[in-house]
Amino acid sequence: MSNDLREIELKCIEIILNAILETAEMIVGSGNVSSVLIEEQKRKLDENAILLGIAGQVNGELIFGLNETALKYIASKMLEMEIDEVNELTTSSMVEFINMISGSATIKLVDHFDSDKLKMSPPLFLKGKDMNIDNRPDTIKSYRVSLDEGIHIDVTVALIDVKKK
Repeated sequence: MSNDLREIELKCIEIILNAILETAEMIVGSGNVSSVLIEEQKRKLDENAILLGIAGQVNGELIFGLNETALKYIASKMLEMEIDEVNELTTSSMVEFINMISGSATIKLVDHFDSDKLKMSPPLFLKGKDMNIDNRPDTIKSYRVSLDEGIHIDVTVALIDVKKK
């Protein structure tokens, strides 16, 4: 892979991560939203995961992994009410949160590439135990996005292909 293409991929990841952080801060409003790169690529997911496909100028997927505590926390912020259990309303609000991230990331990537050839799939919510990521894209980076003390989402950005501007 050429250095130019590698730089483009890293810029895409930066744009996507910024969209995630900005959206999370807007919803959570804690002032504590931050991210760190997870050294090893995250292959095992928490008990809840949301998959989001990217196609067009950039091809790949975003994988959000979160535990029940983080799911209820985000749902309570989205719905502006206390959430005690995971139910259809909780998962629906989480999917809407990911839709907001998707919209922000899409706009930022389209602006960066000056191209309207980019689409994101609807979020796919998965629930289970011992879920693993089994993909082999060229560029994969995993981040832990902290929303508040002890509450985080693990985000994997897996890019298969990025076309030059």
